[in-house]
Amino acid sequence: MKNFLKFLKRGSSGLIIIALLSLIGTEIFQGQGTNYFLNYDESDPNIDRPTKESLQHFVKGNDNSDLITDAIGFDNFEIGIDNAEQMIVSNPRNPLNMQFGVNGGSGQNAYYTLDGHNWTVSNPSYHPSTCCDPWSAFDSLGVLHYGSGVSGQYIYKSTNGGQNFGTYVLSVNGNDRNTLAADQTNGPYSNYLYAAITPGNFARSTDRGATWTQTYASSNTVPGVMIAVGPNGPVQGGTVIYVTNTGSAANCTYTFHKSTDGGLTLAPVSSLNVAGYVGTLNSAGRLVINNGRTRPYPMIAMDNSYGPHRGRLYLVYASNEPVGNGNKPDVILQYSDDQATTWSSRIRVNDNASPELSDQWFPAIWCEKETGRLYIKWYDTRENPATFAVNVYATYTDDGVTFAPNQKLTTQSWTYPTPACSPNSNCYRGDYDGMTANPVTGFALWYDGRSGNYKNIGAYFPDFAMKINQNIVNIGGNNDSATVYVSVPAVKLYSNKVKFSATVRLLQLRVILFSDLKIKQRM
Repeated sequence: MKNFLKFLKRGSSGLIIIALLSLIGTEIFQGQGTNYFLNYDESDPNIDRPTKESLQHFVKGNDNSDLITDAIGFDNFEIGIDNAEQMIVSNPRNPLNMQFGVNGGSGQNAYYTLDGHNWTVSNPSYHPSTCCDPWSAFDSLGVLHYGSGVSGQYIYKSTNGGQNFGTYVLSVNGNDRNTLAADQTNGPYSNYLYAAITPGNFARSTDRGATWTQTYASSNTVPGVMIAVGPNGPVQGGTVIYVTNTGSAANCTYTFHKSTDGGLTLAPVSSLNVAGYVGTLNSAGRLVINNGRTRPYPMIAMDNSYGPHRGRLYLVYASNEPVGNGNKPDVILQYSDDQATTWSSRIRVNDNASPELSDQWFPAIWCEKETGRLYIKWYDTRENPATFAVNVYATYTDDGVTFAPNQKLTTQSWTYPTPACSPNSNCYRGDYDGMTANPVTGFALWYDGRSGNYKNIGAYFPDFAMKINQNIVNIGGNNDSATVYVSVPAVKLYSNKVKFSATVRLLQLRVILFSDLKIKQRM
């Protein structure tokens, strides 16, 4: 700062430079990874990174946490202000422990919670190339592996749920939209880790992330790789499915590669050309919803439960219905019961009465490993498609055939995209977000523009509303008493029992009740 003050004293020449800095200030002052945001050809429709335009709207992040409760009593959790691309995971040893990474001013920001409610930001010492595309995985021991992109994927290990991290290790080389998965079973490949990145490189670690070896490479001309781990008959964790994305923005092909030896060898087993257009293809070669870019990433997960559909592989993506440029997208599911060799027909996930009139896109999924329940969330404009007023909706399925009634998770809509995008441009407002779950409920997390900036907003699903008629009770004197009423006025498919608990604190003859009911009972 002292050197900068000296610079100010140099006079008008300094003012000219300051004016230039004001135009590109976000590019310089956002942190060590910012130049990696910008070090690519933004006109290339096959690259998915944040853009210079998106950084112009960047608001200095904060990790303030607030509870946003609607009039009925449902909650949204505001978990700071960053950018976009929230990817969330939960600890199989402690479902109250969740962690997510998000694009931020220094490339990425990482948050964790140990109680399902209070969130804290905690970042590792990032590799200098850190740009974007956070991805995480917990192994079966509850060890967190947190990944950063995008010039290679670097992994940071945490043994205390994301509170602090060790030194980074390179997992796989590449240049866009990385991914990460862990074997959470007790099988022969327990705690193996798998990583992949554009242009199709795949690597594994057999020593819990200490070292990594690339074992496979496949063409991946457009971003969108993802990995799922599931059983191979009686062998827990015996199947690894790796999906790559090739072709072009409006004509992509998902190719599924399979390993049954812990990622040592892989081979392609099938390809699907099913996604096509999502929204409108603009003159910049980008698929857009109201000028905000999107891409039909293939989201995959496998059923690791011992239920009737053990081993079922789920694929979820967005696609225009009917197909064709300029139509409206739905969220589509297909499944395979033979490790991606053959696939079911397309099944529409969103249940709105006139889906051809509104947009449903940006799905995120999680298959809960104990129950086999698949949770799905997405963006949805069904309430007012003409103005692109967007909400986040969610559902779940136990078989991929029938779905729970769609439920709105947001307590307030916003116009998508916010900030608004110019026509025929590469306008970035995030490329994906997150969903996780435990045996009782799920937790969705997304970029939210209701306040005009990039908020991290989350919500439980299934959920219940809760209201209390007063949380501060005035006590008049000795032996005085007061009655506090607690109610559950509505539920969103929540069917578990609810037990109320509270903390009483005496403060100047007032009793203050702090309810922790909702967090405890959701888990």
